[in-house]
Amino acid sequence: MNARQGTLLLTWVMWYHIFGVGPGARDSTEKWSPLRTYETRESCEGSATRRAEAVASNLRRQVPGRTVEVTGAMADIVDPDGAHFIAAYMCYPDTFDPRASKGSGR
Repeated sequence: MNARQGTLLLTWVMWYHIFGVGPGARDSTEKWSPLRTYETRESCEGSATRRAEAVASNLRRQVPGRTVEVTGAMADIVDPDGAHFIAAYMCYPDTFDPRASKGSGR
């Protein structure tokens, strides 16, 4: 559909979101990074899930004893020293910026 038909065309943005949780986290600061755009929500979410699996595989190899549990497009990471992080790939319309303060949109 196009603008002539009165339909708003959205682009979907895949964001990488990581933050530390619990007392063992070395850096509890939230970090958001836009990675790339997609024409549909479905293609973005499918790519996010595949990316989480691939990154989890790499993360497991980097630190002996590290555990990484993947659920959908989210990885729960626990290092042997107790540092605990959540890394997620999230898809939002290009009209939304998750870095903005709550309620302010872009």
